[in-house]
Amino acid sequence: MIFQAIDHIIIAVGDLDAATAAHRTLLGRAPSWRGTHAAFGTRNTLFRLDNTYIELLAALPRSTTPQSARLREALGDSPERPFGLAIRVNDLTAAINILRGRGMRLGEASEGAGEDERSGRRRTWRSAWIDPASSGGLRLLLIQHTCPAHLLPRALGVADDAAVCLGVDHVVISSSDLNASVRLWTEGFRITEQWRRDFPERGTRNVGLDFGGITVELIMRTDQLATGIADRFWGVAYQVFDCSSAVARLRAAGLQVDNPRAGLAPDTQVASVRWPRTPTLVIQRRLSPPTTC
Repeated sequence: MIFQAIDHIIIAVGDLDAATAAHRTLLGRAPSWRGTHAAFGTRNTLFRLDNTYIELLAALPRSTTPQSARLREALGDSPERPFGLAIRVNDLTAAINILRGRGMRLGEASEGAGEDERSGRRRTWRSAWIDPASSGGLRLLLIQHTCPAHLLPRALGVADDAAVCLGVDHVVISSSDLNASVRLWTEGFRITEQWRRDFPERGTRNVGLDFGGITVELIMRTDQLATGIADRFWGVAYQVFDCSSAVARLRAAGLQVDNPRAGLAPDTQVASVRWPRTPTLVIQRRLSPPTTC
């Protein structure tokens, strides 16, 4: 299987130190990595979770590279914005050729490397960006890691296990053409639509697609005329073991968080984090109690 999973989530930030501190609080975890990409004019902080990792990406102050310019353009006057999704592949050259054969435009493959500022660990990868005009406006990166996975350690918890963020449950993408958005994922990357539901009370139609254990949730407004605006990576929902414990921890840290409520998916409990950063939800998926004989 060439296209394997959502490898990581890229969030553009203006002040990397402030964003790192904010996400340390949000996730209840210490960073896994702090590094610099001198050739690209960027710095990053990584938090490796159970099923993916979060990359906070900032432009170096005086950098004029195309990469840093794109980050600044994406940010505008916000402290951070969801920037893009990285898709893990096991053969980058083959993945590029497959997508080009399916009519998509991609940049050339490039070699990447990073070094952790604290430990000196060095990671390497190969990657290629998909032209946003071929992906409904989304920024999607294909990445093939060329070093052992253990070089990016799991982000250590700094709070009680019941209250920290375990992994990413789903990412939310806003769409003005749901059929075109679904085709991108099902025909481009060959992932399967898992469910489709209308929510008249919310004025939306939602579609969920599983990509390596993370749900890509596409949401289109049904109470408004189609705008023709490109798809937009909107927000992230993090898995927690206990929603009430997570809410209590976040409130104790000074964040404004809604009371836990029933989620749209059956047997779930969710709470929205009200902060001026990436739209964020914490979600608890409850398992049915074991049956007894």
